[in-house]
Amino acid sequence: MQCLHHLNLMRAQVDGKATKAFALKLTHLNDFIKPAYSAPKIRFHIDQINNSWFRNITNILVSHYSFSVSKLLENISKFGLDSYQTQSIICKSVQRATKRFGNKLSKGTIIELHFFIGTSFYSIPRQISSTINAHKRIIPRKQ
Repeated sequence: MQCLHHLNLMRAQVDGKATKAFALKLTHLNDFIKPAYSAPKIRFHIDQINNSWFRNITNILVSHYSFSVSKLLENISKFGLDSYQTQSIICKSVQRATKRFGNKLSKGTIIELHFFIGTSFYSIPRQISSTINAHKRIIPRKQ
């Protein structure tokens, strides 16, 4: 779940929506380098280099998290879980992730977890789709 969460954040950064931490780091880098006798041209080049760093790091992290998720899914598929076990694991994962990430956990990450684990998002009770915290009310039962 953590890899999916970070993967979604990095994908958003690729699309131009920087996370708070990355935006602060980029600002810090831009403010940190102050050449003597500065001119707009040097400032432009420094900003350009820092923005390039930002894009490169983001792309590397997207690649890393994509690979990590694929390896984790490969390992999960070896367990041969039934529908009840899968739903139970998803609900527990969402509970733990919500507790850890709070409001930062996006609905998209939860949907992606359902998709990747091989469970249709809509095969789980619809209450879960109404809000990210809805999973706390859902206790999977054997049928």
